[in-house]
Amino acid sequence: MACVAAPPQHGDEADVNAAGATPALPSASASASLEPYPAEAKSAIGPGWPGVAPELGAPARSTSVAAPLQPAGAPPRRVRDLAPPAIGAQAAVVIDGRSGAVLFEKDAHTPRPPASTTKILTALLALERGDLDAEIEVRLDDRRYWGSVMGLVNGDRFTLRDLLYGLMLPSGNDAAYVIATAITGSEAAFAELMNQRMRALGLTENHFVNASGLGREQSNLVSAHDLGQLARVAMANPDFARIASTRSWVARGSRVIPMTNGNPLLFHYPGADGVKIGWGGRWAGHTLVGSATRNGQRVFVVLLDTPDRLGESVTLLNWAFASFSWEEP
Repeated sequence: MACVAAPPQHGDEADVNAAGATPALPSASASASLEPYPAEAKSAIGPGWPGVAPELGAPARSTSVAAPLQPAGAPPRRVRDLAPPAIGAQAAVVIDGRSGAVLFEKDAHTPRPPASTTKILTALLALERGDLDAEIEVRLDDRRYWGSVMGLVNGDRFTLRDLLYGLMLPSGNDAAYVIATAITGSEAAFAELMNQRMRALGLTENHFVNASGLGREQSNLVSAHDLGQLARVAMANPDFARIASTRSWVARGSRVIPMTNGNPLLFHYPGADGVKIGWGGRWAGHTLVGSATRNGQRVFVVLLDTPDRLGESVTLLNWAFASFSWEEP
């Protein structure tokens, strides 16, 4: 089974997280209702958000809210009895994009720090709640972002579209903060929106406290399973899929900012079309949510705290495509 050697890995969170046990997931509360968005967040959505053009509150043009976790077909059939590969990731899952069926799992239901794969949910919410063409004035709090950045400075003006490319490609923690505060007025309110959206999807092995994935003890927590199912929802959104599969982009607002996608799968694996990588020091390690499509069938792979996110994702994707068939018998 072919395996691609991983290029030198670079982190997207700097000086993050001392070693320690994974903290416990907060218990479910009233926020676990199936209401897609909390009442307080709804009241903040619309014209007049801080630093945002009024049109950002326009209805989204493409969403994945309707029945997002429903299967679009039958699960694939096992056609080859190939042993699942041994991997070093602390948690992993392989999911069929069409049916949502789990094809492989390793400790897939334990919530762990996802690092910047958090930004999958941040981007999805922004697409569901915002107008891609709305221009946003950047207002940053230097205490709220570090590590990988898009390169924003106070007073910049960029469209939500450019900010989303800055969020997903270079994994901009600054873009995450700007987007979150543009949509709800504060990052805390946006985090509540994130938790409500996950509960609306029926995903409960998670808890979010910020839009970027930065943090030590007060970090986001999500299981490999929930990340994979979230990615399945997100990639059903055409705008999200377009951004997640883009290798490079040039933001053209008040300044010009060129960007390159940090996801190694896009450059090294045939058929790769997403999704997001992350790095969280000894607390979270290297993380990856990957997607690849062959013959019209998409497979997702999630790795949390992996020693080789490119090599192990390639190994798992190769195993899945070799072991299963999506053709009718």
